[in-house]
Amino acid sequence: MTAAIAASMVYSLAMPVLPLFPDEFGISAGSATWIVFVNSLAGAVLTPVIGRLGDVFGPKRTLLGAMASLTVGSLICAVAPNLGVMLVGRVLQGAANSSVPLSIGIARRVLPNHRVPGATSLLSATLGIGSGLGVTLAGVLLMVWEWRSVFAFTAGLGLLAFVLVWVKIPADSGGRDGRIHVGGAIGFALALGLLMVPISEAPRIGVGHPMVWGLLLGCVGVAVPWAISQWRAKDPLINLRTARVPWVAFGYLLNFITGLGIFLSLLTSVLQVQAPRDLPYGLDHNTLVAGLSLLGGNAAMLLAPRPTTWASRRFGTEKVLGTGLLIVALGYTYRIVFRGQLIEIILGYAFVQFGLAILMSGLALLLVTHAPRRETSTVQGVGTTSRMVGMGAAGSLYAGLMVQGSVLIDGRSFPTDQTLIIAFAGVAVVMAVAGVVMFIAGRRRCGA
Repeated sequence: MTAAIAASMVYSLAMPVLPLFPDEFGISAGSATWIVFVNSLAGAVLTPVIGRLGDVFGPKRTLLGAMASLTVGSLICAVAPNLGVMLVGRVLQGAANSSVPLSIGIARRVLPNHRVPGATSLLSATLGIGSGLGVTLAGVLLMVWEWRSVFAFTAGLGLLAFVLVWVKIPADSGGRDGRIHVGGAIGFALALGLLMVPISEAPRIGVGHPMVWGLLLGCVGVAVPWAISQWRAKDPLINLRTARVPWVAFGYLLNFITGLGIFLSLLTSVLQVQAPRDLPYGLDHNTLVAGLSLLGGNAAMLLAPRPTTWASRRFGTEKVLGTGLLIVALGYTYRIVFRGQLIEIILGYAFVQFGLAILMSGLALLLVTHAPRRETSTVQGVGTTSRMVGMGAAGSLYAGLMVQGSVLIDGRSFPTDQTLIIAFAGVAVVMAVAGVVMFIAGRRRCGA
């Protein structure tokens, strides 16, 4: 669990220090956003690849490699003299995003069957828990030391996780026969990169820009032959045949939708607390207060896995997922109405995070239940990648809304009150529709 939390903190730890990099490295604010984006891209690309390595060579060995990559990458970031070196470190940190699917694979291998669902739920919720803790710890560290201490801290946490994995987790039994489909890995990385770069850049250069459409067409041109080759391969990087199982395919889609909710929840909560009082929603607090305001949401996420596991056994995972989706929809609706006081932001964030924790825990259970045992890490890795692509898409959509409605205060751009309401309402509608679909699908399955 330490490894999973360490990995999930990497993404959010960089967000509070992002405004410092333009002056530190002499770059534009747009270039600085690549420090966050390249980590997401690396994580999305590497997670299924590393998940496959875990299925073939054993999850413990692979998890040790991921923690070593996190530690080295964090040290590089801590001493980075320029943007280029920083990006190299962030790519290496991205390998740690595979920790959750690898940890689920380990849990399925070493725990008794009756304990696997609970462990799976808790491990899946660590993404949200770690993301909130990352912002909080970054706020504390920045109050005492400079920004490099944030990455030094993640290096220490990565080293601690490496030692704990080495000492506490039983040795791998040898994995299984198979090979790594190198061509599949290259094709997947290229296709995903060609998808995520235009998603990231479209709000800045315009949706109609030739580069955006050229990259998207290139993505299709790579993805189609890649999918055909993976379908035919004896040992594919990603076994696309598992997506023929309807609940596995639907699990991937719901992970994407969950990514939308995760990104917007974290970003807007911190934004509202730190925004100047010139804005209707601004409270003008510092980074430390913004981080501390997320602790309630972290606690809510810790509470969700156990009841999620119980409810999944009692009522079915599909109904639990539907409930989680509707809770998130109600949480964002609450945030539309109540957003002027700090306590309202804290409660709204906790409301949404509780629903997201139910979603992440339930989705992991759904994939564990319907995926072949020998494909556990790979399937969970694809689910994690789907979630990260959703987070990237949410960032792009949010940036697009900012282009349409933002105000400049003291040289910084903030969303208007109307932009914030549109973002909350959009996610609420998506979650509500998906929740209703899940209840209908679950009822039909019970009646079948």
